[in-house]
Amino acid sequence: MMNDFDGRKITVIGAGAWGTTLADLIAAQDYAVRLWCFETEVVRQINNGRENETFLNGITLSKNITATYNCAEALSDAGLILFVVPSQHYRDTARMCRPFVENGAYILSASKGFEIESFKRMTQVLEDEWSGVEHSTGVLSGPNLSREIACRKPAVTRVASKDAELVDTFQKLLSCPHFRVYGGTDVIGTELGGALKNIYAIAAGVTAGLDFGHNTLASLITRGLKEMVRLGVKLGAREETFFGASGLGDLICTGFSELSRNHTIGRRLAAGENLSEMLDSMTHVAEGVYTTQAVYNHIESTGIEMPIAEAVYKVLFEDLGPKDGVQSLMERSLKAE
Repeated sequence: MMNDFDGRKITVIGAGAWGTTLADLIAAQDYAVRLWCFETEVVRQINNGRENETFLNGITLSKNITATYNCAEALSDAGLILFVVPSQHYRDTARMCRPFVENGAYILSASKGFEIESFKRMTQVLEDEWSGVEHSTGVLSGPNLSREIACRKPAVTRVASKDAELVDTFQKLLSCPHFRVYGGTDVIGTELGGALKNIYAIAAGVTAGLDFGHNTLASLITRGLKEMVRLGVKLGAREETFFGASGLGDLICTGFSELSRNHTIGRRLAAGENLSEMLDSMTHVAEGVYTTQAVYNHIESTGIEMPIAEAVYKVLFEDLGPKDGVQSLMERSLKAE
């Protein structure tokens, strides 16, 4: 077993399904990986049983993974850090980690969402909390359902950073026969694509739950992508980024797949379930709920037109019936495409 990658020790912060999958993907290539877990029970499961029963049950994990709930231990001498923490816990976790981050570290954020209060992307939150530490930051996003990748089913993703060496490093670290990593420089667009598509995955789940068919779903994906581009360009992203893996690719994946937590939320809403009870019953985080809230607050204050996102917000938080939400979109004033 190689202890590191090009002289850099590897740490993954966050042992949900995606964090665990990324740790296992790297460890399976004979690199030692330290995986920081919030839950002590998950540490025990991984170290003793080689399985994350809580978040990725049924997948046997590489013996090259060492799980820990000690932040200092996880980050000691770490040169490559993958940050895979739910958006609502991102800032607190970044703040907790900061004292242990080594100067010169490469940080790759693989979380998809916004901070609701500030409408900041996760890399912006990271920069807030790690100012004063010499480091480079990038983002990973794509059509990446964790269980499929954990089962070695072929997929692609995108790593973006202003630091070309960081992009090259993580491309080489993560690429393997079943996982192809593309590079890029548009951090904003890559990050926004991964976050925004979760709104439309909820909407897609609603249409599937209402049995509205493929015409409806294709219409939703098309118009949802238009909304993503509209907001993204306003926020400084490149339009073409949204037609790649981290935009359209991720949107199709989460919009169609029943493995998507956000799609599942939509289906359950269509069946009449209560949102708060659904969230309480889920082990995994459905980022789209929080993303919808953050985006709605932003478009309310800026006037950006995103009617699907607005309808999803009203279904989630204002008791608008799912069928009524769809109907409100169909009855909007006619216009050119």
